[in-house]
Amino acid sequence: MIMTDTAQYTCGKANKAASYIIQLLQTRCQRIHLAGSLRRMRPQVKDIEIVCIPKKEVKQSGLFSDIKEEITDRNFIEALATITDAIIRGSAEGRYMQIKTNSKLCPDIYLDLFMPQPEDYYRIYAIRTGSAAYAQSSRRLEAQRMGRGKRAGPVLPGSVRCKNRQLGKRNLHPQKRPGQHYPATSLEKRRRILQVARPGIYRS
Repeated sequence: MIMTDTAQYTCGKANKAASYIIQLLQTRCQRIHLAGSLRRMRPQVKDIEIVCIPKKEVKQSGLFSDIKEEITDRNFIEALATITDAIIRGSAEGRYMQIKTNSKLCPDIYLDLFMPQPEDYYRIYAIRTGSAAYAQSSRRLEAQRMGRGKRAGPVLPGSVRCKNRQLGKRNLHPQKRPGQHYPATSLEKRRRILQVARPGIYRS
């Protein structure tokens, strides 16, 4: 995760901004959860972290080829484009994207979007939700499993903290007119964003 800004936002405002994003993407994802400092209900947060598995669509490799590949669903990318001011890093076809959102409620707040494989989903979710000690311990264990780094220490019991386990569920039901904090995105800008998120989505 790259932090490009030191601006901080109150938990209440950031929560409203995140609620709309989750509501926007949840029908286009197999799974989606709020994570990070906002999930832990820190009074001040620097960004929004979301862990999700976008739905896929099947694409044929060539006109006369039987080979098919799964790519990120176009509806997911188009929904993401409506709240994107700029893509800082990554793409919708990868495992991580950092987006500068166009939120009016939390100007320039960044969205860190983690998109792990299904079998790795809850491990990444635990790392992104847990304490720094838990995340460091998990990275050491992964390094040990891959045969590199120092021997990992024990995972600290109870290190995944969540002051309110219902927060994520409540976030799926924001106040009325949840999209009022995001401006309408012009068609031209949306097309530019989509080209970065998934190159080749539009034919020239």
